[in-house]
Amino acid sequence: MIRRAARAALALLLCLAAAEATVRAAAHRVPGVRQLATPAGTRVHDPADFAGFRRAYADHLIPHREWRGSRCNALGFHDDDPAPDFPDDGFRVVALGDSFTFGSVPYPQTGIGVAEALLGYARARRASDAPPPPPFAIENLGVPASGIADYRLVHDFVGRGLRPDLVLVQLYLGNDPIDYADESRFGPARATWQRSWLLTFARRAAAVLRERWRDGGGRVVDVAGGGDAGRSSGTAAADPVAHGTRPTWRDDHPVLARPAFSDEAFAGILQTELHVLAKPGSNPDAPDWDAFDAALGGLLDAIAADGTPVALVLAPSRLQVHPDELRATAARSGVAPEALDADLPNRRVAELAARRGVPVIDTTAALRRAAASGERLYLPNDTHRNVRGNAVAGAELALALARLALVPTGGTLPTIRDSRSSRSTTCVRPSPSLRACASASKVPRCLAHEAGPRRPT
Repeated sequence: MIRRAARAALALLLCLAAAEATVRAAAHRVPGVRQLATPAGTRVHDPADFAGFRRAYADHLIPHREWRGSRCNALGFHDDDPAPDFPDDGFRVVALGDSFTFGSVPYPQTGIGVAEALLGYARARRASDAPPPPPFAIENLGVPASGIADYRLVHDFVGRGLRPDLVLVQLYLGNDPIDYADESRFGPARATWQRSWLLTFARRAAAVLRERWRDGGGRVVDVAGGGDAGRSSGTAAADPVAHGTRPTWRDDHPVLARPAFSDEAFAGILQTELHVLAKPGSNPDAPDWDAFDAALGGLLDAIAADGTPVALVLAPSRLQVHPDELRATAARSGVAPEALDADLPNRRVAELAARRGVPVIDTTAALRRAAASGERLYLPNDTHRNVRGNAVAGAELALALARLALVPTGGTLPTIRDSRSSRSTTCVRPSPSLRACASASKVPRCLAHEAGPRRPT
């Protein structure tokens, strides 16, 4: 009897080992399986060369991928290809970050795209007989489903080679203080079962099937990325592809208007991001802020070692912008309101930056003002900003870069009136068509129309 049980246990172990090997082999060949099966924090060693870097990020940096109506560049970033012969008298900015930098809307309408267009206009304001200004560009090096350790690798293998005049590190405060711990170089060793590709595949595949069943079977939802919602390329193939121009969409575009997650799944994502706002000692799942400071400080020191100026850009979480959603999420989680501090992540980053003399551009206040006036700033059931939210954040970024003299504009920034209210919106080009833009969903459209091609070819 004991011998029979031992043989059965051995057979079971052999079957599980064979299944584990099969899933790993399939993940090596099939991107979809790899995304579902790869456990968090499995990349132990940094890539040794550029080819290794490309392999490490092959699932998220897909060259010429169709995304939000156009194609990514040759390296897979959501931008045009960097100009190889960028002149020495030009001004080039490199933007590092996750999916908030990469963008969930068409590129001209992302926060980085809007800021680039506005600052480009400000630099172009010259007298009629003045020579044209030197080229200006913000290179979007955002990588979906990434964290601080990844930002450093992207800078090492791509950003540094572009010889930037300024590096922007955009932090998403909803999960960057937590996601960095998934990197094995920062976080503790994971349990053996958490490193199983088979179990990870089974858990995530079950979640996908559950989401499809709840949604009527018509949509595949990315659950591999955790809190950084909607980070896969699942819907990109259905988008129309514009050749030679970059499209602009409205927030009612079918791709942007479709909820990214079911109500239950999205509530879980918000509950995870709630941990970032927990006061020290009030929640065992709160971020390890000291370890986060060490990780971010290491990134800033690596950039500063090149002699390149660096600035931090803070992208607040949806819970930080909408107090009603914060209260509702806290109630669902059984968390007392007094245990939360909606400004805690901002203060922690600001304190770290102050010690290092690094400027901070915080878009939280601008987004809160827009939300308080009743504007919808985020995609449905998603933590990512919609077209309007990106317009607000991009304008704030452009204003701050000019005000802090981080980007030379060559002139003052005029103010235009938002025709829907008595509020004024800072802009950097006093053009009639920009003054005529009545809604922020049209602002990027006006910018794209006037700007023409973003890079000379």
